[in-house]
Amino acid sequence: MNVLHAFSNWKWTGPAEPAVRLAEALRERHDVTFACGRCPYPDLENLVQRHATAAGLPVLTDLRLRKHFDPLNGWRDLKRLTTIIAERRFDVVHTHLLNDHLIGGAAARRSRTGAIVVRSLYGGRDVSPPLRTRLALSRLTDGVVAASQAAFDAVVRTGAVPDERVFLVPGAVDVRRFAPERLGAWRDAARAELGLAPHHVVGGIVARIQRHRKFELLIAACAQAMARDDRLRVVVLGRGTHAESLVHAPLRKLGLEDRVLAVGYKEGKDYLRTLAALDFGFFLVPGSDGSCRAARELLASSLPLLVTKRAPLPEIAGDGEAGFVLDDDPAAFANAMLTLAREPERLAALRAAARGRAESRFSLRHQAEEVAACYERLRTLGPRRR
Repeated sequence: MNVLHAFSNWKWTGPAEPAVRLAEALRERHDVTFACGRCPYPDLENLVQRHATAAGLPVLTDLRLRKHFDPLNGWRDLKRLTTIIAERRFDVVHTHLLNDHLIGGAAARRSRTGAIVVRSLYGGRDVSPPLRTRLALSRLTDGVVAASQAAFDAVVRTGAVPDERVFLVPGAVDVRRFAPERLGAWRDAARAELGLAPHHVVGGIVARIQRHRKFELLIAACAQAMARDDRLRVVVLGRGTHAESLVHAPLRKLGLEDRVLAVGYKEGKDYLRTLAALDFGFFLVPGSDGSCRAARELLASSLPLLVTKRAPLPEIAGDGEAGFVLDDDPAAFANAMLTLAREPERLAALRAAARGRAESRFSLRHQAEEVAACYERLRTLGPRRR
């Protein structure tokens, strides 16, 4: 099949990486082209285009594809994309965000080629009340690929897409990148760089530092747990405009700066090396990527998860199979931390379960196979008729 993936942003944020990685994985089965937003600032780099090109994807560069609704540029993109779909005879137009869904779906319909319109739904705000979302799902969608059970249930509840056209395909990560033997080779050096001793039991959280991400819950739990077991340490990987008020100031007030280590944003090899230093992970509130890619990356790194009950976190952690699903209660998180610190055999078993769950459920290979099967099913069903 000839497949076009459209992503209406140029920033490497939200579901940008899942969209690029899926398109890359599908190249083993189909001809895949990627279209992304154009960076409007001459002094900044289009990171989505850079990563898509590095992945070996042909990238369309003559579309603006703004993240937010823009009538003038949207109309220009609609006309241009209609021509592109007709000329290049795309069989599938796979969209990832609301604006590219509206433009890509309308262009596919206008092209009169019979191209199937697919939307990836990652959860959270993807299925929200606004009229444009309802319009896109009911009028411009032939199939939906939901990255979690929560996202699947949400789109089914709308009634905007027939049930037989909605598919559950869990979000994925490159599990090979987080292979235990690779991270294990860095573990001792990475821990030494962070000032961690061999006897420390270390948790970590990967999240942008924002008010809604429940850092106050994490810090309160750390204060309780560390008062009872001095071997516990926590590493915070993330940045944000509120880092001082949400993390640094509370840590200073509690005297925890040397035990809760705020190391900022990490990427590439530095990110992997930091994960190598950890023994378990936290994930408290989903961010702009509703599939919670970072939580899946922690599992792939053999790190069991301590999560809240917010969807889709329990299903990622296997409802306790690879960690603990907890109430929003500092004492609950503190007790879970102490369990992992004081029961090394249980920690080892959960680490193995975390990696196993990632390999069996969240690999890119598995995701690409499932999405390719969705394409085949939708081609058989054909475009929806109104």
